[in-house]
Amino acid sequence: MMKAWMRMAAAMAAVGIASATVQTYGGTSEVLEVATTINGTTQWANFTNDAIAKVQITSDDLINLGLGNDLATPVPKNLKLAIAAQCPGDDMRIIVWDTDTDSNLATVADMQATSVIRGVKKHQHSRDIVSQMTFHFTPTQTNGLSGGYAFAQGVIQDTTNSCVKSYRADLIGALGASFFFTNVVITNVLDVTVTNITTNTTFVVSNFTVNVSNTSIATKGKSLGTLIEP
Repeated sequence: MMKAWMRMAAAMAAVGIASATVQTYGGTSEVLEVATTINGTTQWANFTNDAIAKVQITSDDLINLGLGNDLATPVPKNLKLAIAAQCPGDDMRIIVWDTDTDSNLATVADMQATSVIRGVKKHQHSRDIVSQMTFHFTPTQTNGLSGGYAFAQGVIQDTTNSCVKSYRADLIGALGASFFFTNVVITNVLDVTVTNITTNTTFVVSNFTVNVSNTSIATKGKSLGTLIEP
């Protein structure tokens, strides 16, 4: 079942979003679960006027978009939206983490540090960090992410070995998503001497741009594990 804003947006024209080069990673990353609800706006059209519709995209929605699943797909308990933070290092990723296999199933966004200010207070090391987020293109022809970008300004609390202990940030930017909606097409079919009017249901991929604001993202709980990549 489509969400309300998706149904309203089904008549919107496709919009593309530019995407920066995707980063490649190697080494060790600390993995922590994150929670977010992306608040934003998109455009939808009715018969007479264009309008701006409010949008909310949950952590489960991001998991489904990252995996190319329908947004109504139930997310199993072993799948977590998580942050993978280089250890040591300042770059991070938003990923879909499988707690059963301790593996990264999909990368939702890269987070490249653009400015880092370090501090120590009562022996607690912290980082005030600004990151540029680049959302991935989901390799699917159906539902998924279709690019986008954002800036995240937040604070990292570090462990004693300079790994991320906790993270919280505010986001602003634009997220692209695509999914199927049903488009009913009437066609004329000639059958011998009788012309039949038939209804053909086709599925059309529609791209949506969501302007993101008033959105926070934060880690929750202890580390989920360690991601080691060559």
